[in-house]
Parts: sequence; C-alpha cells; structure tokens
Amino acid sequence: MNKYVIKFSHVEESKYTAIVEAESYEKAMDIFEESPFDYLEDEEPDSVQGQAFHVSKVTEDGEVVYEKSKELIVEYR
Repeated sequence: MNKYVIKFSHVEESKYTAIVEAESYEKAMDIFEESPFDYLEDEEPDSVQGQAFHVSKVTEDGEVVYEKSKELIVEYR
C-alpha cells in the first residue's frame, strides 16, 4: 500500500445581514470592509449553506501527485 498525504480545507458558507449607515454606497462599503462583523443584524447567521471540501495538494512519498490552487474572486454589487 502507498501512503498519500492529502491537504484540504473545509468550507462552510454562512450568510449574514449587516446594516451600515453612511452618506454613500462607497462610504458604506469602506466602513463595512474595515470590520464587517461589527454591523451584523443578528449574532447568528441568517442561514448556513452546505459544506464543501477543497483538496489543494496530494503527495506520495514526498512527490506531488496532485496540486490545485483556489483563487477567490469577490464582487460587490
């Protein structure tokens, strides 16, 4: 039997509602980005979506047999 080392991350998506008072959208986003959890409507998440696993690297005897990076892209609307 071969021994494989599997590096992975466990992701759980939680959705929250934040309420920020500001003079404009740009200022509201600046305030929110500095400390998003300071503006939560409730402490608990609105919902928790399913769980996902992301395998980033697998090695066999120190040799990489699989590797994939994950790029996070964020859009504000």
